[in-house]
Amino acid sequence: MRKATMKDIAEQAGVSVATVSYIINNASNQSIPESTRVKVLQIAKEIGYVPNLAARSLIKNKTGLAGILINKTGMPSSRATFEQLAFISELERLLTAAGYHLIMFTFDGTDPASLNVITERKLDVVFLLDVMDDIFYTVSGNFGIGVPLILIDSLISDNLFKQVIYDYEAALSKAVEALDAPHCLFIEKSNNAGYMTYIEECATALRIPTYPYGNMDELDALLYAVAPYRQAIVMNEFTANHIRNKEIMEKLAVICSCGCPEMLRNDIIPITFASKAALAYSVMTKLLARDEQSILDEQTVFRVAVQ
Repeated sequence: MRKATMKDIAEQAGVSVATVSYIINNASNQSIPESTRVKVLQIAKEIGYVPNLAARSLIKNKTGLAGILINKTGMPSSRATFEQLAFISELERLLTAAGYHLIMFTFDGTDPASLNVITERKLDVVFLLDVMDDIFYTVSGNFGIGVPLILIDSLISDNLFKQVIYDYEAALSKAVEALDAPHCLFIEKSNNAGYMTYIEECATALRIPTYPYGNMDELDALLYAVAPYRQAIVMNEFTANHIRNKEIMEKLAVICSCGCPEMLRNDIIPITFASKAALAYSVMTKLLARDEQSILDEQTVFRVAVQ
């Protein structure tokens, strides 16, 4: 099947190829009627037009490539795996709709050479997931000035980098309201120390005893060790179902970090968030467009609101 071209779009829309190019490449220096813009984009979608990334990169000095880097250094985390799958799936949908191509890559922070493959791709933006504090600058140093590096589920004490996390303070407060005292919090350990500290400080402020664990065996041991507690707050839906099936806890509130509360048992209380991928995408578009820069400069950490 022949690949659709700008000429095909121009013929169907009754406009010049140049006009199609201006619209496809979102040229800001051209005055084009909105009705024409809508018509051209609709035809492009209908005939399956795919922009030539090489040509676009020459015109706009952009490649149309977005990267997701997933840290595989440190402890394996079932929580992070489930959360990342949900996040990546939605982010990919948003990026694809905006004309980006997504490259996903796992890396070993102890081996800087493992990043060579992705740094050679000249990415427009990079999303970095669950990075260890002590290797962050090793990773970030591989990307040039002007390439936004947005951290997901990671907190770094550096105002140069934008960071997107859930609003755990609000989520824990809502969970406390849904439970009776006494109750505790079970949380799986994270590779990022700042992320763990943030959650633990939120719990301490609400006087919630916190029990971190490294794997499911450690969690099961904790369940039998916390005898005074028959109500608990749990991070992520998969862990909540696992705990509920043990029939130890009488009441559970789960902070739905995986975005799939529909999988929970009916007797579990869900605490849900707005879309983390949508917030990360919004931060990305503002950084790339360089609009609202003063707001972005002032704000480093963006928290996903509780619904």
